[in-house]
Amino acid sequence: MTRMSKKKRRQQLIRKRILVISGCILLVLLTIYFIKLGKSFQTEPSGPAGMLTPSGTPGDSKNEGNVAQISNTPVPTEEPKLMISYEENYAHTGEAKHDVSIGSHFSYVVTYPVYEEAKLSEEVKSAAEYLLAREQEALETAENQDCRLWIDYEDGSYRSLVSVVFHITKEISGEKTGSTYSWLYNKKKDEPYDAEKLFSELAYRDVTKKIKEACGVTGEENAPEVEHLYYLMTEEGARFFYKNGEESGSIVVPYVELHTYMAVTVNGMERMDNIRKLDPDKPMVALTYDDGPHSTNTKRLLQILEKNGARATFFELGDRLTWSGSKECAQMVFEAGHELASHAYSHANLTRLSVEELQKEFEKTREIIYEYTGEYPTFVRAPGGSVNDTVKQYAFAPLINWSVDTRDWESRDRDKIVEETMKNVRKNRIVLMHDIHTCTVDASEILIPKLIEQGYQLVTLSELFYYNGIAPENGVLYHSVDY
Repeated sequence: MTRMSKKKRRQQLIRKRILVISGCILLVLLTIYFIKLGKSFQTEPSGPAGMLTPSGTPGDSKNEGNVAQISNTPVPTEEPKLMISYEENYAHTGEAKHDVSIGSHFSYVVTYPVYEEAKLSEEVKSAAEYLLAREQEALETAENQDCRLWIDYEDGSYRSLVSVVFHITKEISGEKTGSTYSWLYNKKKDEPYDAEKLFSELAYRDVTKKIKEACGVTGEENAPEVEHLYYLMTEEGARFFYKNGEESGSIVVPYVELHTYMAVTVNGMERMDNIRKLDPDKPMVALTYDDGPHSTNTKRLLQILEKNGARATFFELGDRLTWSGSKECAQMVFEAGHELASHAYSHANLTRLSVEELQKEFEKTREIIYEYTGEYPTFVRAPGGSVNDTVKQYAFAPLINWSVDTRDWESRDRDKIVEETMKNVRKNRIVLMHDIHTCTVDASEILIPKLIEQGYQLVTLSELFYYNGIAPENGVLYHSVDY
């Protein structure tokens, strides 16, 4: 009996172990089941799938300029949508880059160009960031109001000048306002230039006149209240945008009509680069030489001028500029810091020509000088000094005659040229000579140091006008700066 009881107890122990093991297995299976079941009933994250999360507060250096990120949902059911939109209404060059930031009360989109030139791209981006910071600061006063900001751009360029106009649109509680900001870059100097200083008041005066003509307005009584909004540099010319009441539009003005009114030329040269630091209290005289260049006389004259630290203005004939060796000679004049000006093409009496012939006289000479130097001539002198209203209209430059005629063309005598000059020279006078005559260069070798000894500073026409506080006007005839 004892032996049977032991056997029975062993069987019961085995059954208990089997039951325990089976229970554990069942418990594990039930646990896995309920875990899976629990996951199937778990709620989705709040908000629609694909909602954009803010990219950071505006102006945050870590987040500014980054497109907002999509929240980490398993499978988006719809495409993410921006809570602020922008329109590309302008013809962008380069690569248009968009910086977007989305907030609960303030959102912005900033668009700016990226160019091949790294420095240019860096500077224009800085300009966009400056505008963003400026506008953000202004919008801080609109506390607890829904604000939106769009900054888009249009741009253009010609040779060394790149212009960008930023179009700024602000919306505060549904009310939109707009403005523009002009930006200019000089690639020759590799730096920005104040866009508001590119064109002088004389340029805007002429542009206003052209706008009135475009609007069909005649007479001062009905003259429109023209507002200049901005300009863009283009291949065809400077495009000026205007608003006249409810009417708006633009006109393109060729650079040849504006170049004398530009503080920076299309090739990036600043006008002040050619203005030396002189004593404004000492008398000045402008020596001018006509009818060149001359392959030997002009080069010799340049050596005399350099030796004496003097500058002069050379009125070149377009016809002679095409002669062998003339290109090198003209470039030497320009690179030495002297002034290259136009004496028309064929030395004809301009007042007797048709409009078409007159235009060709100016245009051909102007284009040759531009080809040789990259700059348009600063002044025009009509052969013989013959000027009428038609000549003034098509010169597209200030017209220069003289106040001292050395009569070198008549005497062909060195000593008489010196005598005639010294007898008539005065402060601010413009002296007429011709470097095609050897006797004139001989006379200049005596005359230039003699004038300096008497206290005169020998200057270019641009320097003479500058130090007398005069902005020479296109189509106006000057004999000197004081009468």
